[in-house]
Amino acid sequence: MKSRNYSESEKFAAVERFLVGGESVATIAADTGISRSTLYAWIKSAQIEPGMLEFTRKNFRMLEAKVKRLEGIVEIARQHHLIIFSDEIYDRLVMDGLEHVSIASLAPDLFCVTFSGLSKSHMIAGFRIGWMILSGNKAIAKDYIEGLKMLSNMRLCSNVPAQSVVQTALGGHQSVNDYIVPGGRIYEQREYVYKAFCDIPGITAVKPKAAFYMFPKIDTKKFNITNDEKFALDLLRDKKLLIVHGGGFNWGQPDHFRVVYLPRIEVLKDAVGKITDFLSYYHQ
Repeated sequence: MKSRNYSESEKFAAVERFLVGGESVATIAADTGISRSTLYAWIKSAQIEPGMLEFTRKNFRMLEAKVKRLEGIVEIARQHHLIIFSDEIYDRLVMDGLEHVSIASLAPDLFCVTFSGLSKSHMIAGFRIGWMILSGNKAIAKDYIEGLKMLSNMRLCSNVPAQSVVQTALGGHQSVNDYIVPGGRIYEQREYVYKAFCDIPGITAVKPKAAFYMFPKIDTKKFNITNDEKFALDLLRDKKLLIVHGGGFNWGQPDHFRVVYLPRIEVLKDAVGKITDFLSYYHQ
């Protein structure tokens, strides 16, 4: 694709909207047609004064790298005439000043199917309400779209009561925004469980940037663990505490397990205490 040359005034106006106006890169890109990676490059090269923005250069670099990765996927799909399917159910649960980037926004010329719903961001999993968004070049997927229509008409029973809350949930006050900032429930639960696991001898963890899951790593030599499923079952039998072993997510080594930090801190403290005690004597 031929790149466009932008004037200095266009660059300045776009950067000013981000630095001074506080608008998101996604909004500016949608309004101007300038790609996100280009906008990130301009912002990075601008003189940023301390205190002008509530973001760190590390977060900025992470956002920039993410967009480049997504644009790489888009280019592969473009070259090989592929459809992009993207599960974005956690799009509103991003923390630490980072920003969710929908891959469909980077591929207006490709047919994309984006999945989302209310179960995670609005914590109403029991409502079983979700959706697919079809965007881009729909002309190449007429048969697929017709099949979806037939399936929805003939095989699926729509959850009408749950559908009635979608418009209000998406358009009203977004309480999830209060959960994912310092002082918010999900943010503080993540902070607690991350520190608590890192304090357990033989356990390390990477702090997640979104959602409410963590994938701690076990020092297999310390505990002589050769079977992570057995580790999970032994913990369940001894402490009545259920985790998912790494193999449950097709992880090839017996050195990880998954935890959910959605429960309140009192529950998390009890669970971490049980795991800490269990690992104080466990050895395969």
